[in-house]
Amino acid sequence: MKKLILTLLPVVLATVLYAQMTSSEMVTITVNGNKFTQENHWSGDVLKRVTDISKASSSGDLFFCDSVYGYMFNPLMDSSLNYKSIYTYDVNGNQSTYTDYIFDNICNNWIMEKKDTMAYNNMNKLTFKRRYFWDTNIKKLSSGWGYDITFDANGNQIKQVDYNLDTTNNQFVFSHKVETSYHSPGESDSSLHYNWNPVIGNWDITFKWKSTYNLDNVLISSNHYSWDTIDNLWINVEKRDYGYDSAGNMALEMSCNWDKNTSQWINANKIELTTNEYGMLTVMSSYGWDVDAEKWVGKWKIEEIYDEEGNRVTHMSYNWNMTISQWVYDYRYNEGYNANGKVVLALLEMWDSMNNEWIGYSKDEYYFEESGLLYLRIFSSLIDDHWYLGSKYYSYNSIHGLTDLVKPAQANSLVIYPNPAKEWINILSNDPLSNIIQLYNYNGQLLKTVIIEPGLNTINISNLESGLYFFKILSQQPSDAFKIIKVE
Repeated sequence: MKKLILTLLPVVLATVLYAQMTSSEMVTITVNGNKFTQENHWSGDVLKRVTDISKASSSGDLFFCDSVYGYMFNPLMDSSLNYKSIYTYDVNGNQSTYTDYIFDNICNNWIMEKKDTMAYNNMNKLTFKRRYFWDTNIKKLSSGWGYDITFDANGNQIKQVDYNLDTTNNQFVFSHKVETSYHSPGESDSSLHYNWNPVIGNWDITFKWKSTYNLDNVLISSNHYSWDTIDNLWINVEKRDYGYDSAGNMALEMSCNWDKNTSQWINANKIELTTNEYGMLTVMSSYGWDVDAEKWVGKWKIEEIYDEEGNRVTHMSYNWNMTISQWVYDYRYNEGYNANGKVVLALLEMWDSMNNEWIGYSKDEYYFEESGLLYLRIFSSLIDDHWYLGSKYYSYNSIHGLTDLVKPAQANSLVIYPNPAKEWINILSNDPLSNIIQLYNYNGQLLKTVIIEPGLNTINISNLESGLYFFKILSQQPSDAFKIIKVE
């Protein structure tokens, strides 16, 4: 079965996809338990995260983004520094804190706006996160939330517990819980959802999702049930059926709602997907069911256009015009890339239906250091045919020694050296049996799978770019994972 690669915001490897549209024109895509949200690109211009978090230098050191400073501009006054973010990292190079500040021009000092604290397990998966919000008026923490995540030996997320901050006691209290089981590694079978009941001091079950697969281990349907606390039984709420094209890419998601009065399923929403020969999304269309007319009516549609390198160059958005029963332009997002495949220009244009032409709205420009890390982002708006500078965000990247960030790569009976490495990696196996190893890049993309025999093995990495990579041993339970640094 061919797996589907979707390019909506990031490029993600997708075997399970749920998509839905809300009245606020926001699309949520859930892929293997990870949520990606696509919304109007012009809704804000604050840089919340720094892409390409680390890069190896020729000396073997790692560059990490330690801070971002934001300057605001308007036509009537000079620029003002009013935003910064500070990042810290653990010994494995995982981001451990992320803090936002705003500048108080009256007091002439920085005031914390929010702070994230994170922790990871031995597979470098996020297991702990807490976020605090600072109230500048009362000058104290006013709210917050967080979660704990538990994984099984295969790296599947099996439980997430959500918390809210009780500012009275300054403690995090239970809020929500999800327990997930798996049909097979990476394929979710069901999820149970609970809300915390502070009166009885225990969890109340609220609803569940149950997935169904065919004999080829392909998802064909998922059902949503709510728990009836009076009769103590599950009640139908929603079901989703999935269809695939000849290449195995998901091509259809059909959702129905349960009508309690008639005890029947009623059509609700439909999403149709089209992919190219590389499995990349090209068209996604959403429809709603018109009960009175008994037909599907368009809601929204997006198109993705790529260049020869597989980079998305245009994201086109449409709305359905009920009057003329046709798709009409909404906005389009054009992106330009440098030689390293990084976005250097993102231009947003709105459709002027009165004059039947595209009108510039805003643009983002990105500038990178030799290390490949982002160091400057410039946001501008087009007003009366003139580009006005809106904001600049400067990223400051520091060098961190390998001894501070990366431990020697050794997993049970395997020893990997040298680390960092330039052209070849030696893998010494004391295991009398063969081992299967997979190599991933920092973005989680699988690069190669190799069989390691007893004794000394070598792997050629001369064709890889410098940076951080991960080896995962599949033949050991639980599977081990460790880091390798490739340098020039």
